[in-house]
Amino acid sequence: MSDFTGYKTFAKIFVWFVFIYVVLFQFIIPFNSLFPAPSIMLESIPDLFSKYKFASALGLTFSAVLFIPIGGFACFYYTKTPVIKSFLKYDFTRWLPSMFNFFPLVFFVFIFALWIGDSLIGEIIALMLVSGFDQKIAMSHRIKKLPLHFGLFAKSAGMSDREIYGKIYGKLLLPYAFEKIGALFLSGWMYAFFYEVISGNYGVGTVLFTTIKYGDTSAFFLIILIMIIVIYVTSLLFKLIQYKVVHWIPDEF
Repeated sequence: MSDFTGYKTFAKIFVWFVFIYVVLFQFIIPFNSLFPAPSIMLESIPDLFSKYKFASALGLTFSAVLFIPIGGFACFYYTKTPVIKSFLKYDFTRWLPSMFNFFPLVFFVFIFALWIGDSLIGEIIALMLVSGFDQKIAMSHRIKKLPLHFGLFAKSAGMSDREIYGKIYGKLLLPYAFEKIGALFLSGWMYAFFYEVISGNYGVGTVLFTTIKYGDTSAFFLIILIMIIVIYVTSLLFKLIQYKVVHWIPDEF
């Protein structure tokens, strides 16, 4: 459970940050033009859910972000055999990552937002494609480091290439696929906000943009606070699921 150290550290830092914020902007300097007092933020909670309809926005954005692990795992399970076989045969690692240095994944989210526009389906498709592409880039480095003697031994034991690539090498790569999809699950919220702002699709991103547009700092900081908690809890749940599904930690290769 050492992987949860980062979550525990973040939780402690977050609690201390909230405590300092309350003391500083509620009691020491309650009147300022940038940071709203916590009491004012609490008073804006009803408006957040009635005026901005934040509950609906959060539900729509969460529905889209949820497809990142779904798309990532679907891409991993249904393409692992041909992808592992191709990446072992051809050295894609030389040009595949460098290509996305010039065209970062957020660029593809931007293209989809302009192309498809105000559409939840378009947002879901964009996030699923980004998840699949980013996972394959990360896996390309791991695939080239696979212990090939495992496959040679299985081959001599009469296993087919499909079984070797899918069952043996796929099992070795599964923990790393989980790690990458977990990281994407975090960054996926930012991709979703970006898509919503560009396309105008209703979600947390457009609500945040609206609060900035009208200078509603209380609602803005309240949304940021809520989203930090939501992202923290969902990523922690994903990590717990990872420990339930993956019962092994392979040696570094």
